[in-house]
Amino acid sequence: TVLLASLGAYLITGLVNSSQRERFVNQLYEAARVAADNVVRREQSHLERARAMVNTLGVGQALMDGDIKTLESLIFPLVVNSNLDIVSLVDLEGREIVTWGLNPNLKTYAISQDQDFSGFLPVQIVLAGETDALGDKFMGLRQLTNGWALLTVAPVYDSAGQKRVGALLIGSRLTTLLDETKSQALADVIALDLGFRTLATTLPKPDGGYGLLENAARAANPNDAKTQDLILYGRPYKFLNVPLTLFGRDYQIVYV
Repeated sequence: TVLLASLGAYLITGLVNSSQRERFVNQLYEAARVAADNVVRREQSHLERARAMVNTLGVGQALMDGDIKTLESLIFPLVVNSNLDIVSLVDLEGREIVTWGLNPNLKTYAISQDQDFSGFLPVQIVLAGETDALGDKFMGLRQLTNGWALLTVAPVYDSAGQKRVGALLIGSRLTTLLDETKSQALADVIALDLGFRTLATTLPKPDGGYGLLENAARAANPNDAKTQDLILYGRPYKFLNVPLTLFGRDYQIVYV
C-alpha cells in the first residue's frame, strides 16, 4: 500500500435548530459517502480511458520518438470526446512530452511541454515498473498550472508490449470533483493537503480565511467517526472526520 496523497474534504452543512439536528447529521454522513463514491467513479473512468489510450496503435512508438504531431493525432480526439480535464504523456525520465489541459472558462485545450513530472510519486512508481496487488496504475494529487488535480498514471509500452517507454497521466481538476460532490450531496466541500492547507473548496472565503477550518481538521481524530461542532460565518456547523481508502491506498478525508 502506497500513501499517495492526503485529501481532506470538508462537507459543510449548517444547523438551523435542534429539531433538525438529526436530519443534518444524517445528511453529513450521506455527503461523506457521496464524496467517496465520486472519487471512486472518477478513478474508474480515468482507468478506462487510460487503457484505451495506451493501447492505441502507434502511441508507444510516437512517445518513444517524442513525436508530438503523431501523439496529437492519436490521443487528442480521445481527450476531446471524453471531455477530459488533463492528459499528459511523459518519457522515461519523467519529462513531459505533451499535455492537453482544458480551460474550463474558454472550453478549449491549451498545450504545454517540458514540465518535470519526475518528482511526482505515482510517476516514479510507474516508470520504475513497480506494481502492487491492484496492478501497475497509481493515482495521486498534483498542483498544475490551473490548480490541483487528481491524476491517474499508467505505463506506456512499445508496439511489442514488452518495453516501457513512458507514462500517460489522466487527470480531473479537484474543483471539478468538489463541484460534483456539492451538487449531489447538497453540502460544501473543502480539500486539504497533508499539512491541512486548503487546496480547493466550494465555500466562499470567510473574512478570516480558511484557518478556522484547517485548525479544526488538524485537531480532529480521523479514526473517530463522530460529528463535531464549528462556528462558521457566525452560525453553528458540524464537521465529520473519517478515513477513506481508495484502491488499497489510504487518504485522509475530513467532512464538515
